Amino acid sequence: MDSPMKTFDVLYGESSNFRDFGEDILEDVLNAYRWLIKYYLHETRDAYDEFLKETQNDTFESRYETQVHRAQLLSIAYAEYVIVKWAADAYRSLENPRVYQVLLRMPSLYGLYSLEKHLGSFYMGGYTYTEQFGEGIRRSIRQLEADLLPDSVSLVDAIAPPDFVLNSALGMSDGKPYNHMMKEFRSHTNMKPDWWQDLRDFLKENAKKSKL
Repeated sequence: MDSPMKTFDVLYGESSNFRDFGEDILEDVLNAYRWLIKYYLHETRDAYDEFLKETQNDTFESRYETQVHRAQLLSIAYAEYVIVKWAADAYRSLENPRVYQVLLRMPSLYGLYSLEKHLGSFYMGGYTYTEQFGEGIRRSIRQLEADLLPDSVSLVDAIAPPDFVLNSALGMSDGKPYNHMMKEFRSHTNMKPDWWQDLRDFLKENAKKSKL
C-alpha cells in the first residue's frame, strides 16, 4: 500500500521489542511508535472481527464498539507519529547544524511526552516487561527540558508574533514589561475615562443613601 505523503510507510517492516535506548533518542521514539501503531492496529482488527461475529455482521455497531481503547488510540498514536516524523525530517534537512540540533529536541520531547501516555499499552502488548523503558522515557524528558532551557527564549521569540502585532506591554520580546508599562502610563497623563462622571454621580448617590 502506497500513500502520497508516505504516512503508511510505518506499516512496513518488522518492529522489534524494546531492548535498550540508543544514542539517538528521536529514533528510539519513532521505533516505539512503529511498534505501538501496529499493536493498536492488530487490537482494533481483532476486536472488530469479534464484534462482527457477536452482532451478526452489523458493521455499524461493530465499528462503534471498536472505538474506545482501540481505534481511538490507534488514531491518536498515528497522528502523534506523523507529527514527530515530519518535524524530524524537516529539521534534519536544515544546513545549520546548530539550528537543527536545537530544533530536533522539540519533536523528541513531544514524542517522549506523548509516549508516556501509552506506557500501559506498551507493557500490556509485550513491548517490554522491565521498568527500564518507562523510567528511561521520564529521564529523557527531564534531560531534554534541561537541554532546551538555554534556548527557550529564542524558541519562543521565533514563533511569537512581533511586538507591533502583539501590541502588549507585558509581551514585549526584550523582557522588560515594567519599563513598558510605566512608559505607557506616562504617555497618558491625567487621562480620565469617558464614564468617570457616571461613576462619580453613582458614588455620590450611594453616599447619600447610606447616611439616611
